[in-house]
Amino acid sequence: MPTQPITVTKHAVAYMRRSTDRQEQSIADQRTAIEAYASERGFELLRYYIDDAISGSTAEERAAFMEMITASQQDGHLFRYILVYDVKRFGRLDTDEAGHYRHLLKQQGVRVIYISDGFTGAETDELLLPVKQWLSRQELRDLSKVTIRGQLSRVQAGWWGGGLPPYGYDRAYYAPDGRYLLTVRHMPDGSKDILDAERRVVRTLAKGEALEMGSADRSKLIPSDPARIQTIQYIFRWYVHEGLGFISIANRLNSQGSPTARGGSWSRYHGNGWGRASVRDILLNPVYTGDMVWNRLTFAKFFRIQEGEATAREYVPGRGPEQNPESDWLIIPDTHPPLIDRELFALARDRRNTRRAQAGESPWRSGRGAHSPFLISGMIQCTRCGHFWHGTSNRKGRPRKDGSAIKTYYYICGGHSYQGNATCQRCTIPKDAIEDWVLTQIDAIASCLLAPAGRVHLSTLVRDACSQDDAANTVTLHEIQTRRDDINRALTAALIHLSAENQEFINARLRDLRQELVVLEREEARYTGLLRRERQMEELITRTLERCQRARTLIDAGSVPDRRTIIRTFLHHITWNPETQQGIASFWQVPREHPTDPRRGIAGRCRRSDLERLPESADTMDSIMAIEITTFRDIPFTLTN
Repeated sequence: MPTQPITVTKHAVAYMRRSTDRQEQSIADQRTAIEAYASERGFELLRYYIDDAISGSTAEERAAFMEMITASQQDGHLFRYILVYDVKRFGRLDTDEAGHYRHLLKQQGVRVIYISDGFTGAETDELLLPVKQWLSRQELRDLSKVTIRGQLSRVQAGWWGGGLPPYGYDRAYYAPDGRYLLTVRHMPDGSKDILDAERRVVRTLAKGEALEMGSADRSKLIPSDPARIQTIQYIFRWYVHEGLGFISIANRLNSQGSPTARGGSWSRYHGNGWGRASVRDILLNPVYTGDMVWNRLTFAKFFRIQEGEATAREYVPGRGPEQNPESDWLIIPDTHPPLIDRELFALARDRRNTRRAQAGESPWRSGRGAHSPFLISGMIQCTRCGHFWHGTSNRKGRPRKDGSAIKTYYYICGGHSYQGNATCQRCTIPKDAIEDWVLTQIDAIASCLLAPAGRVHLSTLVRDACSQDDAANTVTLHEIQTRRDDINRALTAALIHLSAENQEFINARLRDLRQELVVLEREEARYTGLLRRERQMEELITRTLERCQRARTLIDAGSVPDRRTIIRTFLHHITWNPETQQGIASFWQVPREHPTDPRRGIAGRCRRSDLERLPESADTMDSIMAIEITTFRDIPFTLTN
């Protein structure tokens, strides 16, 4: 009796993708082709993975693609094949990224089949597949360059370059012949209102719903509703005429219930109210003077506008935009109605630049920290709760005859100050008592290092920290260079006398000479490094003594920022026990070139002030940074009022 042939079902899934809704190869066309291929060759399609209107330039941003890869890595997955229309639909990835995902699939016994690319399963497929993958990627790069050039031309003609309009503006669309079409207004919840020529809402697009416009249509900025325009004008006036900062302006807008650009339902990254960044971005944006400003940010993966031209990027960045330098901004004047005058914007810009310059000159950030009388805030750590102490003040008694308040200044534990007795009991340290003690210790340390024996002591500390091994220098640099020259001459002579008769001997001689030359080159590099290290240590010692001399001068006569910097140059941190009223101060054995913040362990907000403004070369700075002396001297102390 004849036996029936055994039919083996080939389980597969289908993957389909398109970048935009204008592509010819639609999802439906891909599905029809894949199903026909599967029917003819005995594949059973278990599932369809679809990424619609998503770019194939990367894999991680395609949810369905990543879900398919994840499913293939699970134990017991049923499919052994992935049917995809062609290499482009799998992704316009570079060869490394595409190969990575194919390798992951191959490890799990899953094969990718491109139904329309003509692969036959022959060995030549391994050569053709990377080539087609590269071509698909290159096609995307070429398209990207054409697109960004088109954007550049559109912006230079005064049209909006794309993306969300700035807060306070709507987008008015026009046909290629100049005929007005409609106006789009973005709402705080992510929806879009469509307005007619009389600014009446004719329909609303839900969040995520795209607006269907022709590829030749263009848009321009026009003023939005009066409430938004008034908000923009308030922001500039408050900043320039009332002197409010970003946060103060945001708080005032929130208290007045002013409409925001994007509400909390826009995305998980946006809040319901105004914030510091929103106010800052408005004050720094020249678009509100009526000028088109484009290319402030780069979103493209392959090309960016640089010096007015499309320039290839060195790498494909991750998610999120990249800030462009101001020299690459494109500013086309008078392309739309202004919301503020140019004079007001110039005043806002000048105030911003002045505040930044003042913050840069001070060793502390602007605001309360720049004017604080406290010298060691954030440098005292509580042994009871681990929090750092900060400065505070209290009014005491009646005001003076001139009306000024009498205040007492002291340090208090941040754990109690911010979280109450549940974290740490109240305890204070008089400001003057602990600051005077610290400055006295610093003066003593500086005096000791400036004494006749101080340089010798400092040199010992530096050399011990660097583990300098001078005894290993058994030869001089001149001897090394002389021997190297001899070897080079011997190598040249050996090559000249090379012949068939002595080839074996000459080869052995050449090998020995090259080995000796390698050893000498290593010894020369090591010797040169030791000499450089010696110079670095001498520079560090000299500059440390200069800082000590400068510190002694400024301890009494210096400003608060100067003395604050001095303290952080010498003092690392203080641990304070509130129960015993005793502390331990850790001072750097070698005062630091760059003061540090003990809470971060690295250079903190303290910038170099007049204490560090000394003549120096780039080589000096590089050499000093090459030596790190991280040893401390602990001094226990008890304060007496």
